[in-house]
Amino acid sequence: MFHILSRTFVLLTSLVQFGCIPLFFDEPFQKSDLDSLVPGLDQQSIKEILGEPQAIRAGGKLWFYGKTRPVVLIIIPETGVTADDYNWIELTFDDADNLASFDVHEGKTGCTQSGNCLLWGAWTDAVQWESQIMTDSAIIAAPDKQDSDAKRFLPKHDMCSIYIYFDSLHSTIARGFLKDYEAQILVTDNPTFFLNRDSYLRVESLPGNISVKVGHAETGYVCEADKIGFLFIHQPSLDFSDLYFNWVDQSTGHKAISKRRLLLAP
Repeated sequence: MFHILSRTFVLLTSLVQFGCIPLFFDEPFQKSDLDSLVPGLDQQSIKEILGEPQAIRAGGKLWFYGKTRPVVLIIIPETGVTADDYNWIELTFDDADNLASFDVHEGKTGCTQSGNCLLWGAWTDAVQWESQIMTDSAIIAAPDKQDSDAKRFLPKHDMCSIYIYFDSLHSTIARGFLKDYEAQILVTDNPTFFLNRDSYLRVESLPGNISVKVGHAETGYVCEADKIGFLFIHQPSLDFSDLYFNWVDQSTGHKAISKRRLLLAP
């Protein structure tokens, strides 16, 4: 026993000298909970197992949950930070709102079997040792096929298409701290959605007037049948009220959209 304790002490001393200490926390999602997620389970039963969904997409047919756990304490002078293990789950539902399938992922990003890809979980800030949680402003991209179809830039007959994309100086600064920055956007009567600089949204509409809101700022667009509009929303400074809307030409719009991923519908 003495030799075991001695070796343990030497190991911990070495780890401290090298600036990191392993931490031993439970997995973010317990195996017993995951084993309880069987096809056909109703949504209320899932809430009793996992709690309220943290992000909902596709009109409620997709639920997402995400949690973290600290795995390593990195020692820096007079303080310390943790390296975290990210886990997240996608649940899909059938027309009766019963569980059809679920997919568990380890990692801050990645794609599920359905083809949806988490680009950013919009994780909450956590006090040391506490889990970070995914939020509904998570950036989730649609499958490649939907993205490719959207990039054909062909509106449905007798409807118009609007492509919206976003960038901000806040994004550049946030990513320097391994974070991200999202804009909350509302298009007429559609559900609220969130964009980051890597994503775009395609909205189909009947002819008429369309409004786009970001916070207290707003712009309008006259939708004409079989036409396409490209809206660039950007913040060129650190002033949150310094927000600009630009309806750009098709060449500029095509180029910007080609570098981004289609956002999964709210």
